Amino acid sequence: MTSTWDVLDLDTTGDLAGLVAPPSPWFWGGIDAADDLYVSFRDEVTARKGLRKFSATGETKWEIDRGPSPDKRSAGRVTVGPDGTTLVGTHADSRLERYDPAGALLWDKTIVDKSFTDVLALNGAGVAVALRHGSDGAVIALAPDASVLWEQPFPTHPDGFADIDENSEVVAASKHGQPHAIRLAADGTVLWNKLVELPQLTDPSVTALATNEAGETAMSLGATLNGEMVALALRLDKHGEVAALHACDPTSQGRAIAIDEAGVVYLVGVVWAEDGEHLFAVALE
Repeated sequence: MTSTWDVLDLDTTGDLAGLVAPPSPWFWGGIDAADDLYVSFRDEVTARKGLRKFSATGETKWEIDRGPSPDKRSAGRVTVGPDGTTLVGTHADSRLERYDPAGALLWDKTIVDKSFTDVLALNGAGVAVALRHGSDGAVIALAPDASVLWEQPFPTHPDGFADIDENSEVVAASKHGQPHAIRLAADGTVLWNKLVELPQLTDPSVTALATNEAGETAMSLGATLNGEMVALALRLDKHGEVAALHACDPTSQGRAIAIDEAGVVYLVGVVWAEDGEHLFAVALE
């Protein structure tokens, strides 16, 4: 979980195990199966962008220069696979870069014939899932060479979230409104496509999404419950049916979510108290 410009590493009991403090400004990337952290950054002095890899204890493993960066708002969205392979997408020039775990550039392509907005997850086989947002949106699976394996129509408003498991099954959800989610097989076949009705919630929105190898889906929701803004964790079974819905303390907001192979859901976010904003992390069965 992140705290301003720090990344906190929590163990399985919720205790602080380490802290990584990448030089700011940096842009969120991801963590591989060895707990190494990858972040993109922009050098404000030279106006160049780069990619850094840190160990869980904060040591820099490598840093690479990725060229000029005319966009001050971002140095690219980093998506990390379990083995440390990374994809970095830059919307401004429709580029997608792929690096091996040692930081060596595998390819750098301008994507002119594939319409997608964000690459959101990458599995161990090198298959990535991307979304094209909007009313004509789609879920798109990309091969390791960035060619399109399949495309499935799925609207997301104004944007959405997606994840992919090691079997190359994909789950995606739209951001605003009652949770609308879809799960797709490795060949793009629709396994289920559902609008999750939660009438007890007002103005719900999805803030994060994750899946596990058992086909379960976890979603972080923000909504008003009993007149209070609360963070919620929603767990769907492999058929897309509601298995659990957990509500956190009032005046809270979930920021990220994960689900392990046993179905335990991990939600992190913030809660607002009289003395200011506090971070929270919770594990939910």
